Amino acid sequence: MRKILIIFVAALMLAIMGTFVITFYYNYSTGDRVGKVMKFSKKGYVVKTWEGQLFLGGIGGGDGGDMNSTYWNFSVYPGDDEVRKEIEEAMNKGHRVKLQYEEKLFTFSWRGDTKYFIVDVEKIEE
Repeated sequence: MRKILIIFVAALMLAIMGTFVITFYYNYSTGDRVGKVMKFSKKGYVVKTWEGQLFLGGIGGGDGGDMNSTYWNFSVYPGDDEVRKEIEEAMNKGHRVKLQYEEKLFTFSWRGDTKYFIVDVEKIEE
């Protein structure tokens, strides 16, 4: 009985660790978003993460003439200083950018607030 219990606990621990590794490293989707970076800040109580907001543009709202603005929230991987600097430069100069991202299955508070992590920044010529 003791041997079965040890095997069960070991299998359970391996399953939990495997699930964590898959959710931590697996990309649910990848893609690009184009717009202007409107907000980019380092935030958090204990673990500081870089979080941003990209303005994608607006769509005309019919006869009333209102404009629906679309914002997209994103995070930058901890320690990815090259991407962080490119985003800061684009925001400071007001450039439109194409942000290449990876979408994760779940968020982990020590990585970022969103499921979308920027992996590359490309300036769009206007």
